[in-house]
Amino acid sequence: MGTTSAETSYYKLLNPTDIKVGDIIHFAVIVQDANKRKRVGGGDFWLATLSSDKNPNASTAGKIVDYDNGTYSIEIKGHGNLVPPIDLPYCGPNLEGLISDGFWFDGIWTSFKCKKPSLDVQYVGECFRNKEVHLLGDSTLRQWGKLVTSLMSGHDDADQFVKHHVKAYNFTLTLHFNKVKMGIVYRYDLNEYEVDVLDSLRNPECNYVIVFSAGFHYVQWSREAYKDHLLHLRAASMELLARCPDVPIVFKGLHPRDHPWDVYTDIAVSDYIIHEMLQLARNIFDQPGVQIYFLETWDLALSYPSPNKVHMPYHTEKEEEVSMFLSYACQMKETK
Repeated sequence: MGTTSAETSYYKLLNPTDIKVGDIIHFAVIVQDANKRKRVGGGDFWLATLSSDKNPNASTAGKIVDYDNGTYSIEIKGHGNLVPPIDLPYCGPNLEGLISDGFWFDGIWTSFKCKKPSLDVQYVGECFRNKEVHLLGDSTLRQWGKLVTSLMSGHDDADQFVKHHVKAYNFTLTLHFNKVKMGIVYRYDLNEYEVDVLDSLRNPECNYVIVFSAGFHYVQWSREAYKDHLLHLRAASMELLARCPDVPIVFKGLHPRDHPWDVYTDIAVSDYIIHEMLQLARNIFDQPGVQIYFLETWDLALSYPSPNKVHMPYHTEKEEEVSMFLSYACQMKETK
């Protein structure tokens, strides 16, 4: 039997034909090889989104179930109500998994998992007042820093954001760029090993907010090496929480990306590898008893109504990521 063929595989709608707005749309994907022989195993990688020809700014993502027999199930929840669900919890650790994380409509992400604030200067300032906010990661977190810095300053002058102090609220935002890139140590402003940064945080006031992003620069690592790195991050985080139990710690998840290069790089940085890394990180950080918020961005970016890129748009997708981060970080401050 050959490998899966996109030309001969097919799908069918399992719902009755009278589908209404807000229903769950259920598809089955039946996988065949090039000779139209049904495959009897699983492991294929599928992505599912739902969009509208009438409104290209409305979209959502579906969940995939692999039955390991050549058949896959896609469940996509429609959205009949554009008002966010009431009584959602704040964003944070160990939130229940849902058929749908949410949907996009006219540039706004409506989450079904957790409530998120609107971004404004006073909210961000009061949330981070007298804090050290440490972003330990890559250029996707540089985007976060640029977004917050631009918001607080009122103008877009943070293209090379590394560190910024907001005097009015006495907080500092610092980017610690991944020291290791594709297995190579390289020079960069404030590039430090994440574990060393966490170990250095010894202020008895525990005035810290921590965000990790260990993703795109690690795609060519072996699974065991990447797992070992994540376990070290978790251990260092737990040591910090033992000293400072109320410090918000966030691990930003990965998302599908663009593939503009040749066949080799398409394979080396494929969305399949990225998704496997995401699953591994989720299994390590999103666990009961681990007070670390695993911020899911996969469905958020996958369903965004424009091509997926490493650097998603600032004023829509990135704003939604930062809003979910603030929902957790600011709520932690309020409950202290």
